[in-house]
Amino acid sequence: DPAFELHLSCSDPFTDGWGQSGGPVQGVDVNWQIAFFTVARYSPQGFLKSCGNVVNDFEVPNTAEASGDDSFGTQDVSDDATVTVGPGITIDRLSTKGKRLTARLTNWTGEAKVIKDIELLWPVANGDLKKVWLTYGNTSDVIWEGVNDPTDAFLDASDPDWNGATLFTNQAILRFDFQNKVVDCPYTIRVSFTDDTWLDINVSEVECGEPSRTKPDDALQAVINEQIAVPALDSEIRAFPNPSPSDVMIEFRVYQTTDVTLDVYDLMGARVITLFKGEVDQGVTNTVTLRKNLLPAGTYVYRLYSKNGTNQGRIILLD
Repeated sequence: DPAFELHLSCSDPFTDGWGQSGGPVQGVDVNWQIAFFTVARYSPQGFLKSCGNVVNDFEVPNTAEASGDDSFGTQDVSDDATVTVGPGITIDRLSTKGKRLTARLTNWTGEAKVIKDIELLWPVANGDLKKVWLTYGNTSDVIWEGVNDPTDAFLDASDPDWNGATLFTNQAILRFDFQNKVVDCPYTIRVSFTDDTWLDINVSEVECGEPSRTKPDDALQAVINEQIAVPALDSEIRAFPNPSPSDVMIEFRVYQTTDVTLDVYDLMGARVITLFKGEVDQGVTNTVTLRKNLLPAGTYVYRLYSKNGTNQGRIILLD
């Protein structure tokens, strides 16, 4: 079909791949069925619950045709085959604890899968990536061990610290160990296998810090009205480029190790996004990216909280 509507429901068993409360509808949606799906939900503390886990193995008839010229003239060939569609591999239950980030891998294929590479993006506050593990049952394999700065990490056989691992059937835990205590979000993880299949999981800043409409407190309202200054935390913070038609980098440093929260507010005093939440070390410069596509053009207030006070400024996002 050139387009279709997909409605996944934890209460819909999708018997034989057909939906009861929405598409695909048997006899109507003739070009597609549901082979497998699972739904995972998250809170700022990590994995919340999952449902679905619907599996429908079915066979799909396929016909391939080819035409070409040789010394005997034009030759046409055709062949029929049946493809069995079944479940693959899932990644879910992204959770944080201490200096560790974990996710669950479940191999539903019935065959062992060799991991080809792992891509990872993590918050700068976590510090360096130190080690990547794959644990199944009582066995733990070190996939990679070294030092990787907080950037987009691409770990594969070209890396001298790469050991590789095999994902066997059933469940395994993918574990990432960092230099510092890990924060709740954002994270993006992609795992690729040697058979050219891959899967990923992403928990963004928006998912981690849900927007909420709150009445501005006195200190924030004073900044909005430009009447008084808010007492500053023992810290430094700046945003650049500012104004900006693209992404904005917010850089901050505290003079005392502490837990902080970096929020962004609109000029009505409503918090629109939480960019960072976690512990930061004394004297370390932390940089957080405010993606342009997360907010419409306008003026916003960014605010750094800790138990000692606040520090804040304004951001202007241009069209």
